[in-house]
Amino acid sequence: MSKLISVVVLSYNHADFIANTIESINTQNYKNVEIVVVDDGSTDSSVVVLKELQKKIDFKLVQKNNGGVVSAINLAINVVSGEFTILHSCDDISLSERVTQQIEVFLKFPDAAFVSSNINLVNEDGIHQKELHKRGSLKKITLDDALLGANITSVGCIYRTSCLKKIILNEGYIAEDPQIHFLLLKINSYAIVDHGAPVLNYYLRSGSLSGTKMPTLLLQNLELLKEYRQRKVFKKAYRQVQVSFLSNLSENVKKDAIVYLLKNPVLIKVKGIQRVLVKLCLPSRFHKKFKSGRC
Repeated sequence: MSKLISVVVLSYNHADFIANTIESINTQNYKNVEIVVVDDGSTDSSVVVLKELQKKIDFKLVQKNNGGVVSAINLAINVVSGEFTILHSCDDISLSERVTQQIEVFLKFPDAAFVSSNINLVNEDGIHQKELHKRGSLKKITLDDALLGANITSVGCIYRTSCLKKIILNEGYIAEDPQIHFLLLKINSYAIVDHGAPVLNYYLRSGSLSGTKMPTLLLQNLELLKEYRQRKVFKKAYRQVQVSFLSNLSENVKKDAIVYLLKNPVLIKVKGIQRVLVKLCLPSRFHKKFKSGRC
């Protein structure tokens, strides 16, 4: 009997997309899969869509009051029964070979806490843009690697359930990453980053959490890093996120960016600051061209 895989679909106000997401999980070529949908108090017709879909596809629906994605994950961890668990956004599409491909990696590295795989970036019109990461070989990563910004792709991860059940995520944060990866690597020696064939189509939608709340996410990442200040890589890791935060400010609130830089002059010596300084000097209308390398 093949190993049971749990796929948790984190549902919130995506009634127009969630059926296609669940269908992509249900049609995996790996068949021993349980689907658990945790709806985090959706105010649209998501629950209606889900209950109708249960007539055609077998999955467990758990409804809860709205508390954010981190609270939904904490609940889900206590519900799943598979040996491995995927935490799935409610608007992305898993490719049919996903589970098979990721389990094959786990079989090669039986002590890994999780496997992070490559993904496709797709625009709102369904047009493939690019693979997120350049193709490469498998790589073991440790906690220090993760603190320093290892290329972990949360939506492309599959986790060892026994490891997940040993952690509790801080629900004060608005996103599960990077805290989930830090916690898992704190209790487990390594994870695997696989930049091979993509396992999922990630849709770039306007108004997404990562886009609209990026400053908050970066500030929370800085707070999270402080919990690892005893690590030798802490200072370098902290400065890297500070530069990312400054870069975001440079695009959106230049005055605040200048103030932040004046308060943190040590950032002038951090790798990547030159590009941020150029961005800070550019008018906002040039930022899109600058990002794409055309300016």
